[in-house]
Amino acid sequence: MNRIVTVPQIGRIFDLRPGDRWKGKGPAFFELGQEMIQDPGIEFWADSHTPLYWARYTTGGTVVNQDGNMYYSYPYSARVDVDGSNSDFYISVNPPGLQAGRGYRCSVWVRTTAGKSAYIYAQSWDGGQNHVLASKTIDTAGAWQQVMFDVWPPWPDLGWVFARGQSASSSLYFDEASMRPHIFGTGYQLGPELLVDGSFERWWSTTQSKTWAESVAGTSTINRTGSAKSGNWAMRMDVDGSNSYAQATQYLDLVSLKTYRLGVWYNAPVGASVAVGANMSINGVMYYLQENDEFQKPGDLGYAGAIILSGTGAWTYYSTTFHWPGSVDPGSSCFWVKRSGGCQNKSLYFDDISLRQVLN
Repeated sequence: MNRIVTVPQIGRIFDLRPGDRWKGKGPAFFELGQEMIQDPGIEFWADSHTPLYWARYTTGGTVVNQDGNMYYSYPYSARVDVDGSNSDFYISVNPPGLQAGRGYRCSVWVRTTAGKSAYIYAQSWDGGQNHVLASKTIDTAGAWQQVMFDVWPPWPDLGWVFARGQSASSSLYFDEASMRPHIFGTGYQLGPELLVDGSFERWWSTTQSKTWAESVAGTSTINRTGSAKSGNWAMRMDVDGSNSYAQATQYLDLVSLKTYRLGVWYNAPVGASVAVGANMSINGVMYYLQENDEFQKPGDLGYAGAIILSGTGAWTYYSTTFHWPGSVDPGSSCFWVKRSGGCQNKSLYFDDISLRQVLN
């Protein structure tokens, strides 16, 4: 049987083999490697106007501030109060270890007042001057929006810079920046498996896994099944006519500020969907992994609570990478799969689930 490889974003590659069918948005080009920015969330400050790991420059009456009230991701963002003369400023970062000619994914979440704009750009230093590789002027009209570029610096330097556009007498906000290298093919390195029995081979009984915590409601059940993707067994969720709850969970603490690759094989009928998720808390506030590989809390712009995968009627592979935040509350982290919409009186299958750290 051909594998159907499913991912949610343009620009990913997932070990495609001859005969595979691609089911994603856009072509399969590359995976993303380790986060290169030391403080991507701009969370650490020497004082209320000086980010610890980011360069900042201001002129006139424009001021850079630590902001704990308006942020995309808890607990802080960088707020820039631009003066009435639209005086210049920038906030920038230049991570070490860049390779000339390699591709990098740069992103940041931005918020501006309606009618005002920020200028976001990536630049590379040739030893004598900077060259802008990609840029965007954006007015987010009071909402958080993500700016994202894929760039290939011709020199071993890449600066990620946030500056003013037409911003006089307004506040601009910047949060959750990222710079991650493209990794082509299967050349990237992964650490050891972190989930215990992601292949669902270990069971106390036909209805109780030895390693996965089971949660069900109504008459929905979780069962061992021989209809496996590989090995002897897989997990089957039999959902009742009310689409009552069914979820399997593993609790594990991940290393902060590292990148992880998640892979899941699932089989759900057409019209049904499954949910894949990870969540943790920071200072008691719960955050959930989203389809854009970011962690968001309920109420955040675009919050969906999980990654939702549609059934195809066959075994389907989903894989993605995500960056684990810092300052996570110990013992609050878990990974899970569960039923989602349209599963009334349906059976859902899971097998060969994997979670591993990206090492390069």
